[in-house]
Amino acid sequence: MSGRGKGICVSHRKIEETWRLARHRDGVDRLPAHLEQRYGLRVSNLTPLDAGVYRVDPHDVPTLVARLFPAVRPLHRAEGDADVLRFLEQHDYPAERLAHSEPLSTHEGQALLLTRFIEGSPLSDRSERTFHILGDLLGRLHRLPEGGGGCARPGGAIHSFTLDEGSLRDEVEAAMSWLEEADIPEKSRGLYDSMIECVSQLDFGNRLPQALLHPDPVPKNFIATRNGSIVPIDWTGAGRGPRAHSLAFLLLCAVGESRWNPNSSRVDAVVDGYRRHVTLEDEELPAIAVAMPLHVLVGDCASFCLGRTSFEEVTGGYSVISRLGATVAERVRRQFHA
Repeated sequence: MSGRGKGICVSHRKIEETWRLARHRDGVDRLPAHLEQRYGLRVSNLTPLDAGVYRVDPHDVPTLVARLFPAVRPLHRAEGDADVLRFLEQHDYPAERLAHSEPLSTHEGQALLLTRFIEGSPLSDRSERTFHILGDLLGRLHRLPEGGGGCARPGGAIHSFTLDEGSLRDEVEAAMSWLEEADIPEKSRGLYDSMIECVSQLDFGNRLPQALLHPDPVPKNFIATRNGSIVPIDWTGAGRGPRAHSLAFLLLCAVGESRWNPNSSRVDAVVDGYRRHVTLEDEELPAIAVAMPLHVLVGDCASFCLGRTSFEEVTGGYSVISRLGATVAERVRRQFHA
């Protein structure tokens, strides 16, 4: 064991295998033939955009996006993704649109979802105005009525962290299971025990107001279109959960883009855009502070188990962002009660 106390062990292999399975795709070179046979598309170019995500340029047809999911992801989850996109289109909410009346197919044992390509570029403007728009979009999403099918499934987990997706609780519990199998340095056992105790007592907000959640509403998952609008993308694993959690993750991005200043005008911009559509209840405010560090904690636990960081850095980062979250939650409270 190195002096930094890194956790390379069974959990290392477990995480590596999870990420391998999440990113592995079979038959990508045969995907154009599948699209031609299934949809009559003659593909001139297939360009990777992300793991399992491909830009499809067919002849004489507008550009499409093919999302080829890993074989370990059941078909019904892709069906749930399609449910979410149909629901968003029915309510005229900006998002990817399904590209066919039957957008789902199976390619070599892997679910395939076909959507229209959104012309534009990754969101590079991180100004106060942009965060106001992102807050407005999130508020509009959380104001939508309750939907069925995939819209009603538990949501909130980032699919790159856990194969099972589900809620934020599911994501955090997966991270804690990695730590259970990790080789925790003796000098870090006290920190480990304190973290496990802290996480075991977290309130994941099951009784709080629920809404349809985009699991990761951060700038990288928005496209700036050519007409000047901003469109959320990557709805994989979207579902229902506490709306305060989703707001917390966007607020953390606003803080991060402000050199970690929790009193930033970007924070105010998010809240001002959001509250045009949603009035938070008082009991939701503590949930912002609880949720804010959790995606980061899961990522840091993975880094520790892969031997890339020390356990002291994991717990230190969690403590710092938790304190930021408490300050941000108080700032949100003042804005809603102004």
